Amino acid sequence: MRFSLLKRLVTSAFVLFLVTSPSRGSVHDEFFTSTSDTKYIWPTIPFILGADLQAFKEAYGRSRGVLRWEAIEQALSLMNAGAYGAESLEIVLAFDHQITKNRWRSQQRVPVALEGFFNARLDALYNYYRPQNRFLTFRHTTSPIEIIGDASSNMRPGRIDSSALKKLDYIVYGSFSTSERAKAQWNIFLYVVNVKNGVTRILKGEGDTQSAADSVADQLFKLFQGTTFPSKIKYGRGKTLTVLTSDVIDSYAAVRLDHSYKLATWACDDLNGRLPTERELAIIDRAGDYGGGVTLNAKFQDHYYWALSNDQIYALTMRKSFSPNQLNPSRWLRYLCVD
Repeated sequence: MRFSLLKRLVTSAFVLFLVTSPSRGSVHDEFFTSTSDTKYIWPTIPFILGADLQAFKEAYGRSRGVLRWEAIEQALSLMNAGAYGAESLEIVLAFDHQITKNRWRSQQRVPVALEGFFNARLDALYNYYRPQNRFLTFRHTTSPIEIIGDASSNMRPGRIDSSALKKLDYIVYGSFSTSERAKAQWNIFLYVVNVKNGVTRILKGEGDTQSAADSVADQLFKLFQGTTFPSKIKYGRGKTLTVLTSDVIDSYAAVRLDHSYKLATWACDDLNGRLPTERELAIIDRAGDYGGGVTLNAKFQDHYYWALSNDQIYALTMRKSFSPNQLNPSRWLRYLCVD
């Protein structure tokens, strides 16, 4: 009964997701965008075992004639070793049964491993980037004593009921199946359900156990923590910088760099904003892609410049600002609008 209520909840949410035709706005559910509030997710993640796609490929990727001939060769090999006809068939079936049994045993604790890798990766991303605001964090719904008791009994911690559900913003469940592309590889699907309205996002990962779990953790981190505009960055003593948008003007859209700069200025004017100062650009860079800002990645800076206020353009590779007519006119111009 430990997961019975969760199974009913997950089934209801999944059916709701399938039969309800969501509006365009539901895809961009406010719970799946960066907000000023931390959202809580249950760390216990049930995984449903799906199809063995590798076995499916082996079974249906060859003709019956080929499979029949392989079985005959196995039987003949055993008969040459001294087995009788009926005995050779029993031996082949016994081997096949043992292989199936071993595969089944090896899959039994995979859900626990997937959950562990996923949770550890998500926490590691937050520890690495250390964003100004953390928008997603784990929360248990039971007491520490119950958590330790479950773990000591070799059970996955956690119980869920209507009252416990009020402490959460999301529940997550998933499915995993063997990949048909390579052996010892998984396809996993992660369903992130908003418990307030049933809106669901689905993430997909592929690879070995850790790689597949890491992949969906990376996607979930970007989904919640990635900068969405408009964003607010706190700096100094109680100051806030609002970033309205980020965009780029390619070299084909303007004859000269000064014209590209003019287009960037007009774009910010249309949003009732302005281009940032050099200091504000540094603040936005410091906040980064996962803290409400934009990372100025030097790896790609030889392709474009950054527009600044007061008729200036910043070249990150030289760590210096110039007037538009002093720079290569064929470069793309990126710009940020601030308020």
